[in-house]
Amino acid sequence: MRLRQKYCGIGIGLVMPALPILVRMSRHLAVSPPLNPYEHRIGVMAASGNSNRTIGDSLGVSARAVEYQLTKIYRKLGICGRAELRCALRRYNDGETGG
Repeated sequence: MRLRQKYCGIGIGLVMPALPILVRMSRHLAVSPPLNPYEHRIGVMAASGNSNRTIGDSLGVSARAVEYQLTKIYRKLGICGRAELRCALRRYNDGETGG
């Protein structure tokens, strides 16, 4: 309610009903920070079907640490989970190489 009162004076009151939709859309339109090499490696391993435990064992970290890194990766790529990871990494890699 305070947000509506704050911005009604500048005409944003007309946009308020669509605000939740706009916020969700902006998540996909915003330029996200690039994945660092460690995140990229974990993402590739996860997209290949490896479990968090397997990834953690190969990197010398806990499965919980892998889960944390995957959460950061999902946020940066604008996805919700492992099922979308392979396609998202493909798009990310194509963007990195310019093709």
